[in-house]
Amino acid sequence: MRGMGRVFQRKHSAHWWLSYYHRGREVRESSGSPDRKQAEKLLRQRLREIGADRIGAKAFIGPTQERVTVEEILQGLVTDYQVHGRKSLPTLLVHLKPVRAAFGLDRAAAVTTPRVRHVVAQWQSDGAAPATINRRLAALQRAYALAIEAGRLTSAPAAPPWRSTTRGKASSSAVSFSPSTRRSPMTISATSPSGPTGRACERARSAR
Repeated sequence: MRGMGRVFQRKHSAHWWLSYYHRGREVRESSGSPDRKQAEKLLRQRLREIGADRIGAKAFIGPTQERVTVEEILQGLVTDYQVHGRKSLPTLLVHLKPVRAAFGLDRAAAVTTPRVRHVVAQWQSDGAAPATINRRLAALQRAYALAIEAGRLTSAPAAPPWRSTTRGKASSSAVSFSPSTRRSPMTISATSPSGPTGRACERARSAR
C-alpha cells in the first residue's frame, strides 16, 4: 500500500532498503543495516516525518538533505559570487573562513539555534566586532537561501538575539534566520534598520 511504504532487499546489497512516497514521488533509501527490524523502524520514522510535513508541523528533510553539509552550501555561495562576477568575493572569502571553521563539517539540516548561539558567543569572546559577526551571519544566511532556492534544503536555523554595543550604548539586535519551509527564502531582521544588523541585511540583499 503506497501510504504505508515497504522494506525490501536489493540484489548485491547486504542491507535492507525502504520505499515510501513523499509528495507523489517514490523515495528509496538504504537503512544501512542488514536487520529487517531496523529498516522497519526507520520506515516508521520516515512516515511520521512525512505526516508532520503534510500538516505543516515540520518540513520533511529526507536522506538527500541529511547528507548536505554546511561546507557544500557555503561553496554554493562562493560559486554564485563567481558566476555573477561580484567584486566583493575576496571580502566574502575572509568572512567565510571563521564560518567554515565553526560549521563546515556540520550537516546543514542539523544546525540548530543553540548551535548558532554557541558560535556567536564564541566569536564575541574572541573579540569579533558586532558588524563582523553580522557579516558572517549574513553570508551563512545567503548560503542557506541559495540552497533552499535550489531545492537542496527546505529550512534554515533560527539565529538567536544577541547584544551589541553601538557608540557606547548597549542595544539588543535580533539577528535571525527565519526558519523557512517549502523553499521560502530566509531573511535577516533587526530591531533598527539603521543599526549594524540592518546594514548587513541591506548588503545581503544588494549582493543578490
